[in-house]
Amino acid sequence: MIQGYARRRSMGGWISAVVGGAGDATAARILDRIDAWAAFITRHDPTSELSRLNADASPAVRVGPTVARALHAAASMRTMTRGLVDAGVLDARLAAEQGDAPVPAGRWSISGDLVTRPEGTRLDLGGIGKGWLAQRALDLPGIRDLPVVLVECDGDIAVRSDGSIPFAIQIEDPRDADPSSLAPITTLSLEYGMPVRLGIATSGTYRQTWAGRPHIVDPATGGAPESGVVTATVVAADAVAAEALAKVVVLRGAEAAPMLASAGATAIALTVRNTQLRFPGIERWIA
Repeated sequence: MIQGYARRRSMGGWISAVVGGAGDATAARILDRIDAWAAFITRHDPTSELSRLNADASPAVRVGPTVARALHAAASMRTMTRGLVDAGVLDARLAAEQGDAPVPAGRWSISGDLVTRPEGTRLDLGGIGKGWLAQRALDLPGIRDLPVVLVECDGDIAVRSDGSIPFAIQIEDPRDADPSSLAPITTLSLEYGMPVRLGIATSGTYRQTWAGRPHIVDPATGGAPESGVVTATVVAADAVAAEALAKVVVLRGAEAAPMLASAGATAIALTVRNTQLRFPGIERWIA
């Protein structure tokens, strides 16, 4: 089978695509589309539509279709995680970056293309945005009918496969600045002959820190996670759910088990005590 591959720097990390039934040009086209969508939803570019929304003092603002779709995905994940994953945490993250006192997530809602923020809440799509970008790319015109498509956005993976290409996805050990110097925690395997459509995402308190505080904040308090989990990888129905649930595991540790089960998802996590948390169902995916 013809296989195509493309990889590039984007969104502060790496994005990549693997396709079966097409060549490198098709894989590169997927990344072009992701870059175009990402330009609307990033908070790191002051000219992006999300940044303009955050700068607008109006309590209700209409947004374009790309931002609206991403925010609807974020609202769904807030509901699914019972508020543990919330796009209204930009001020909480900025407080963490600057070493200020923690602040909780602000209130916001979206209906159609109308975003309402009665308290001027500023939004950050963060990891949810990356999962959404990867997932959306699977259904691009000319891509949705390919037998195999795997798209990664900085650690969030969306994959649809008829089983004709096997994949081995290593879960890196985050305890060293150079993960390649340590053996991976484990390897997730999508075996030959295994048709799948799913998402895989990893989140953690390692690498990115602000004034010694992790980049993940608890929306209820604005404070750092206290579960003892340093990294969590989730396998779920899609990349958006996988990203959201990975944050839930980081925030709640073993207490996340019921939420994972209700979503039909599973996970593996590493704690500060160098112990693994393996949730029901993960053995199916471990090589």
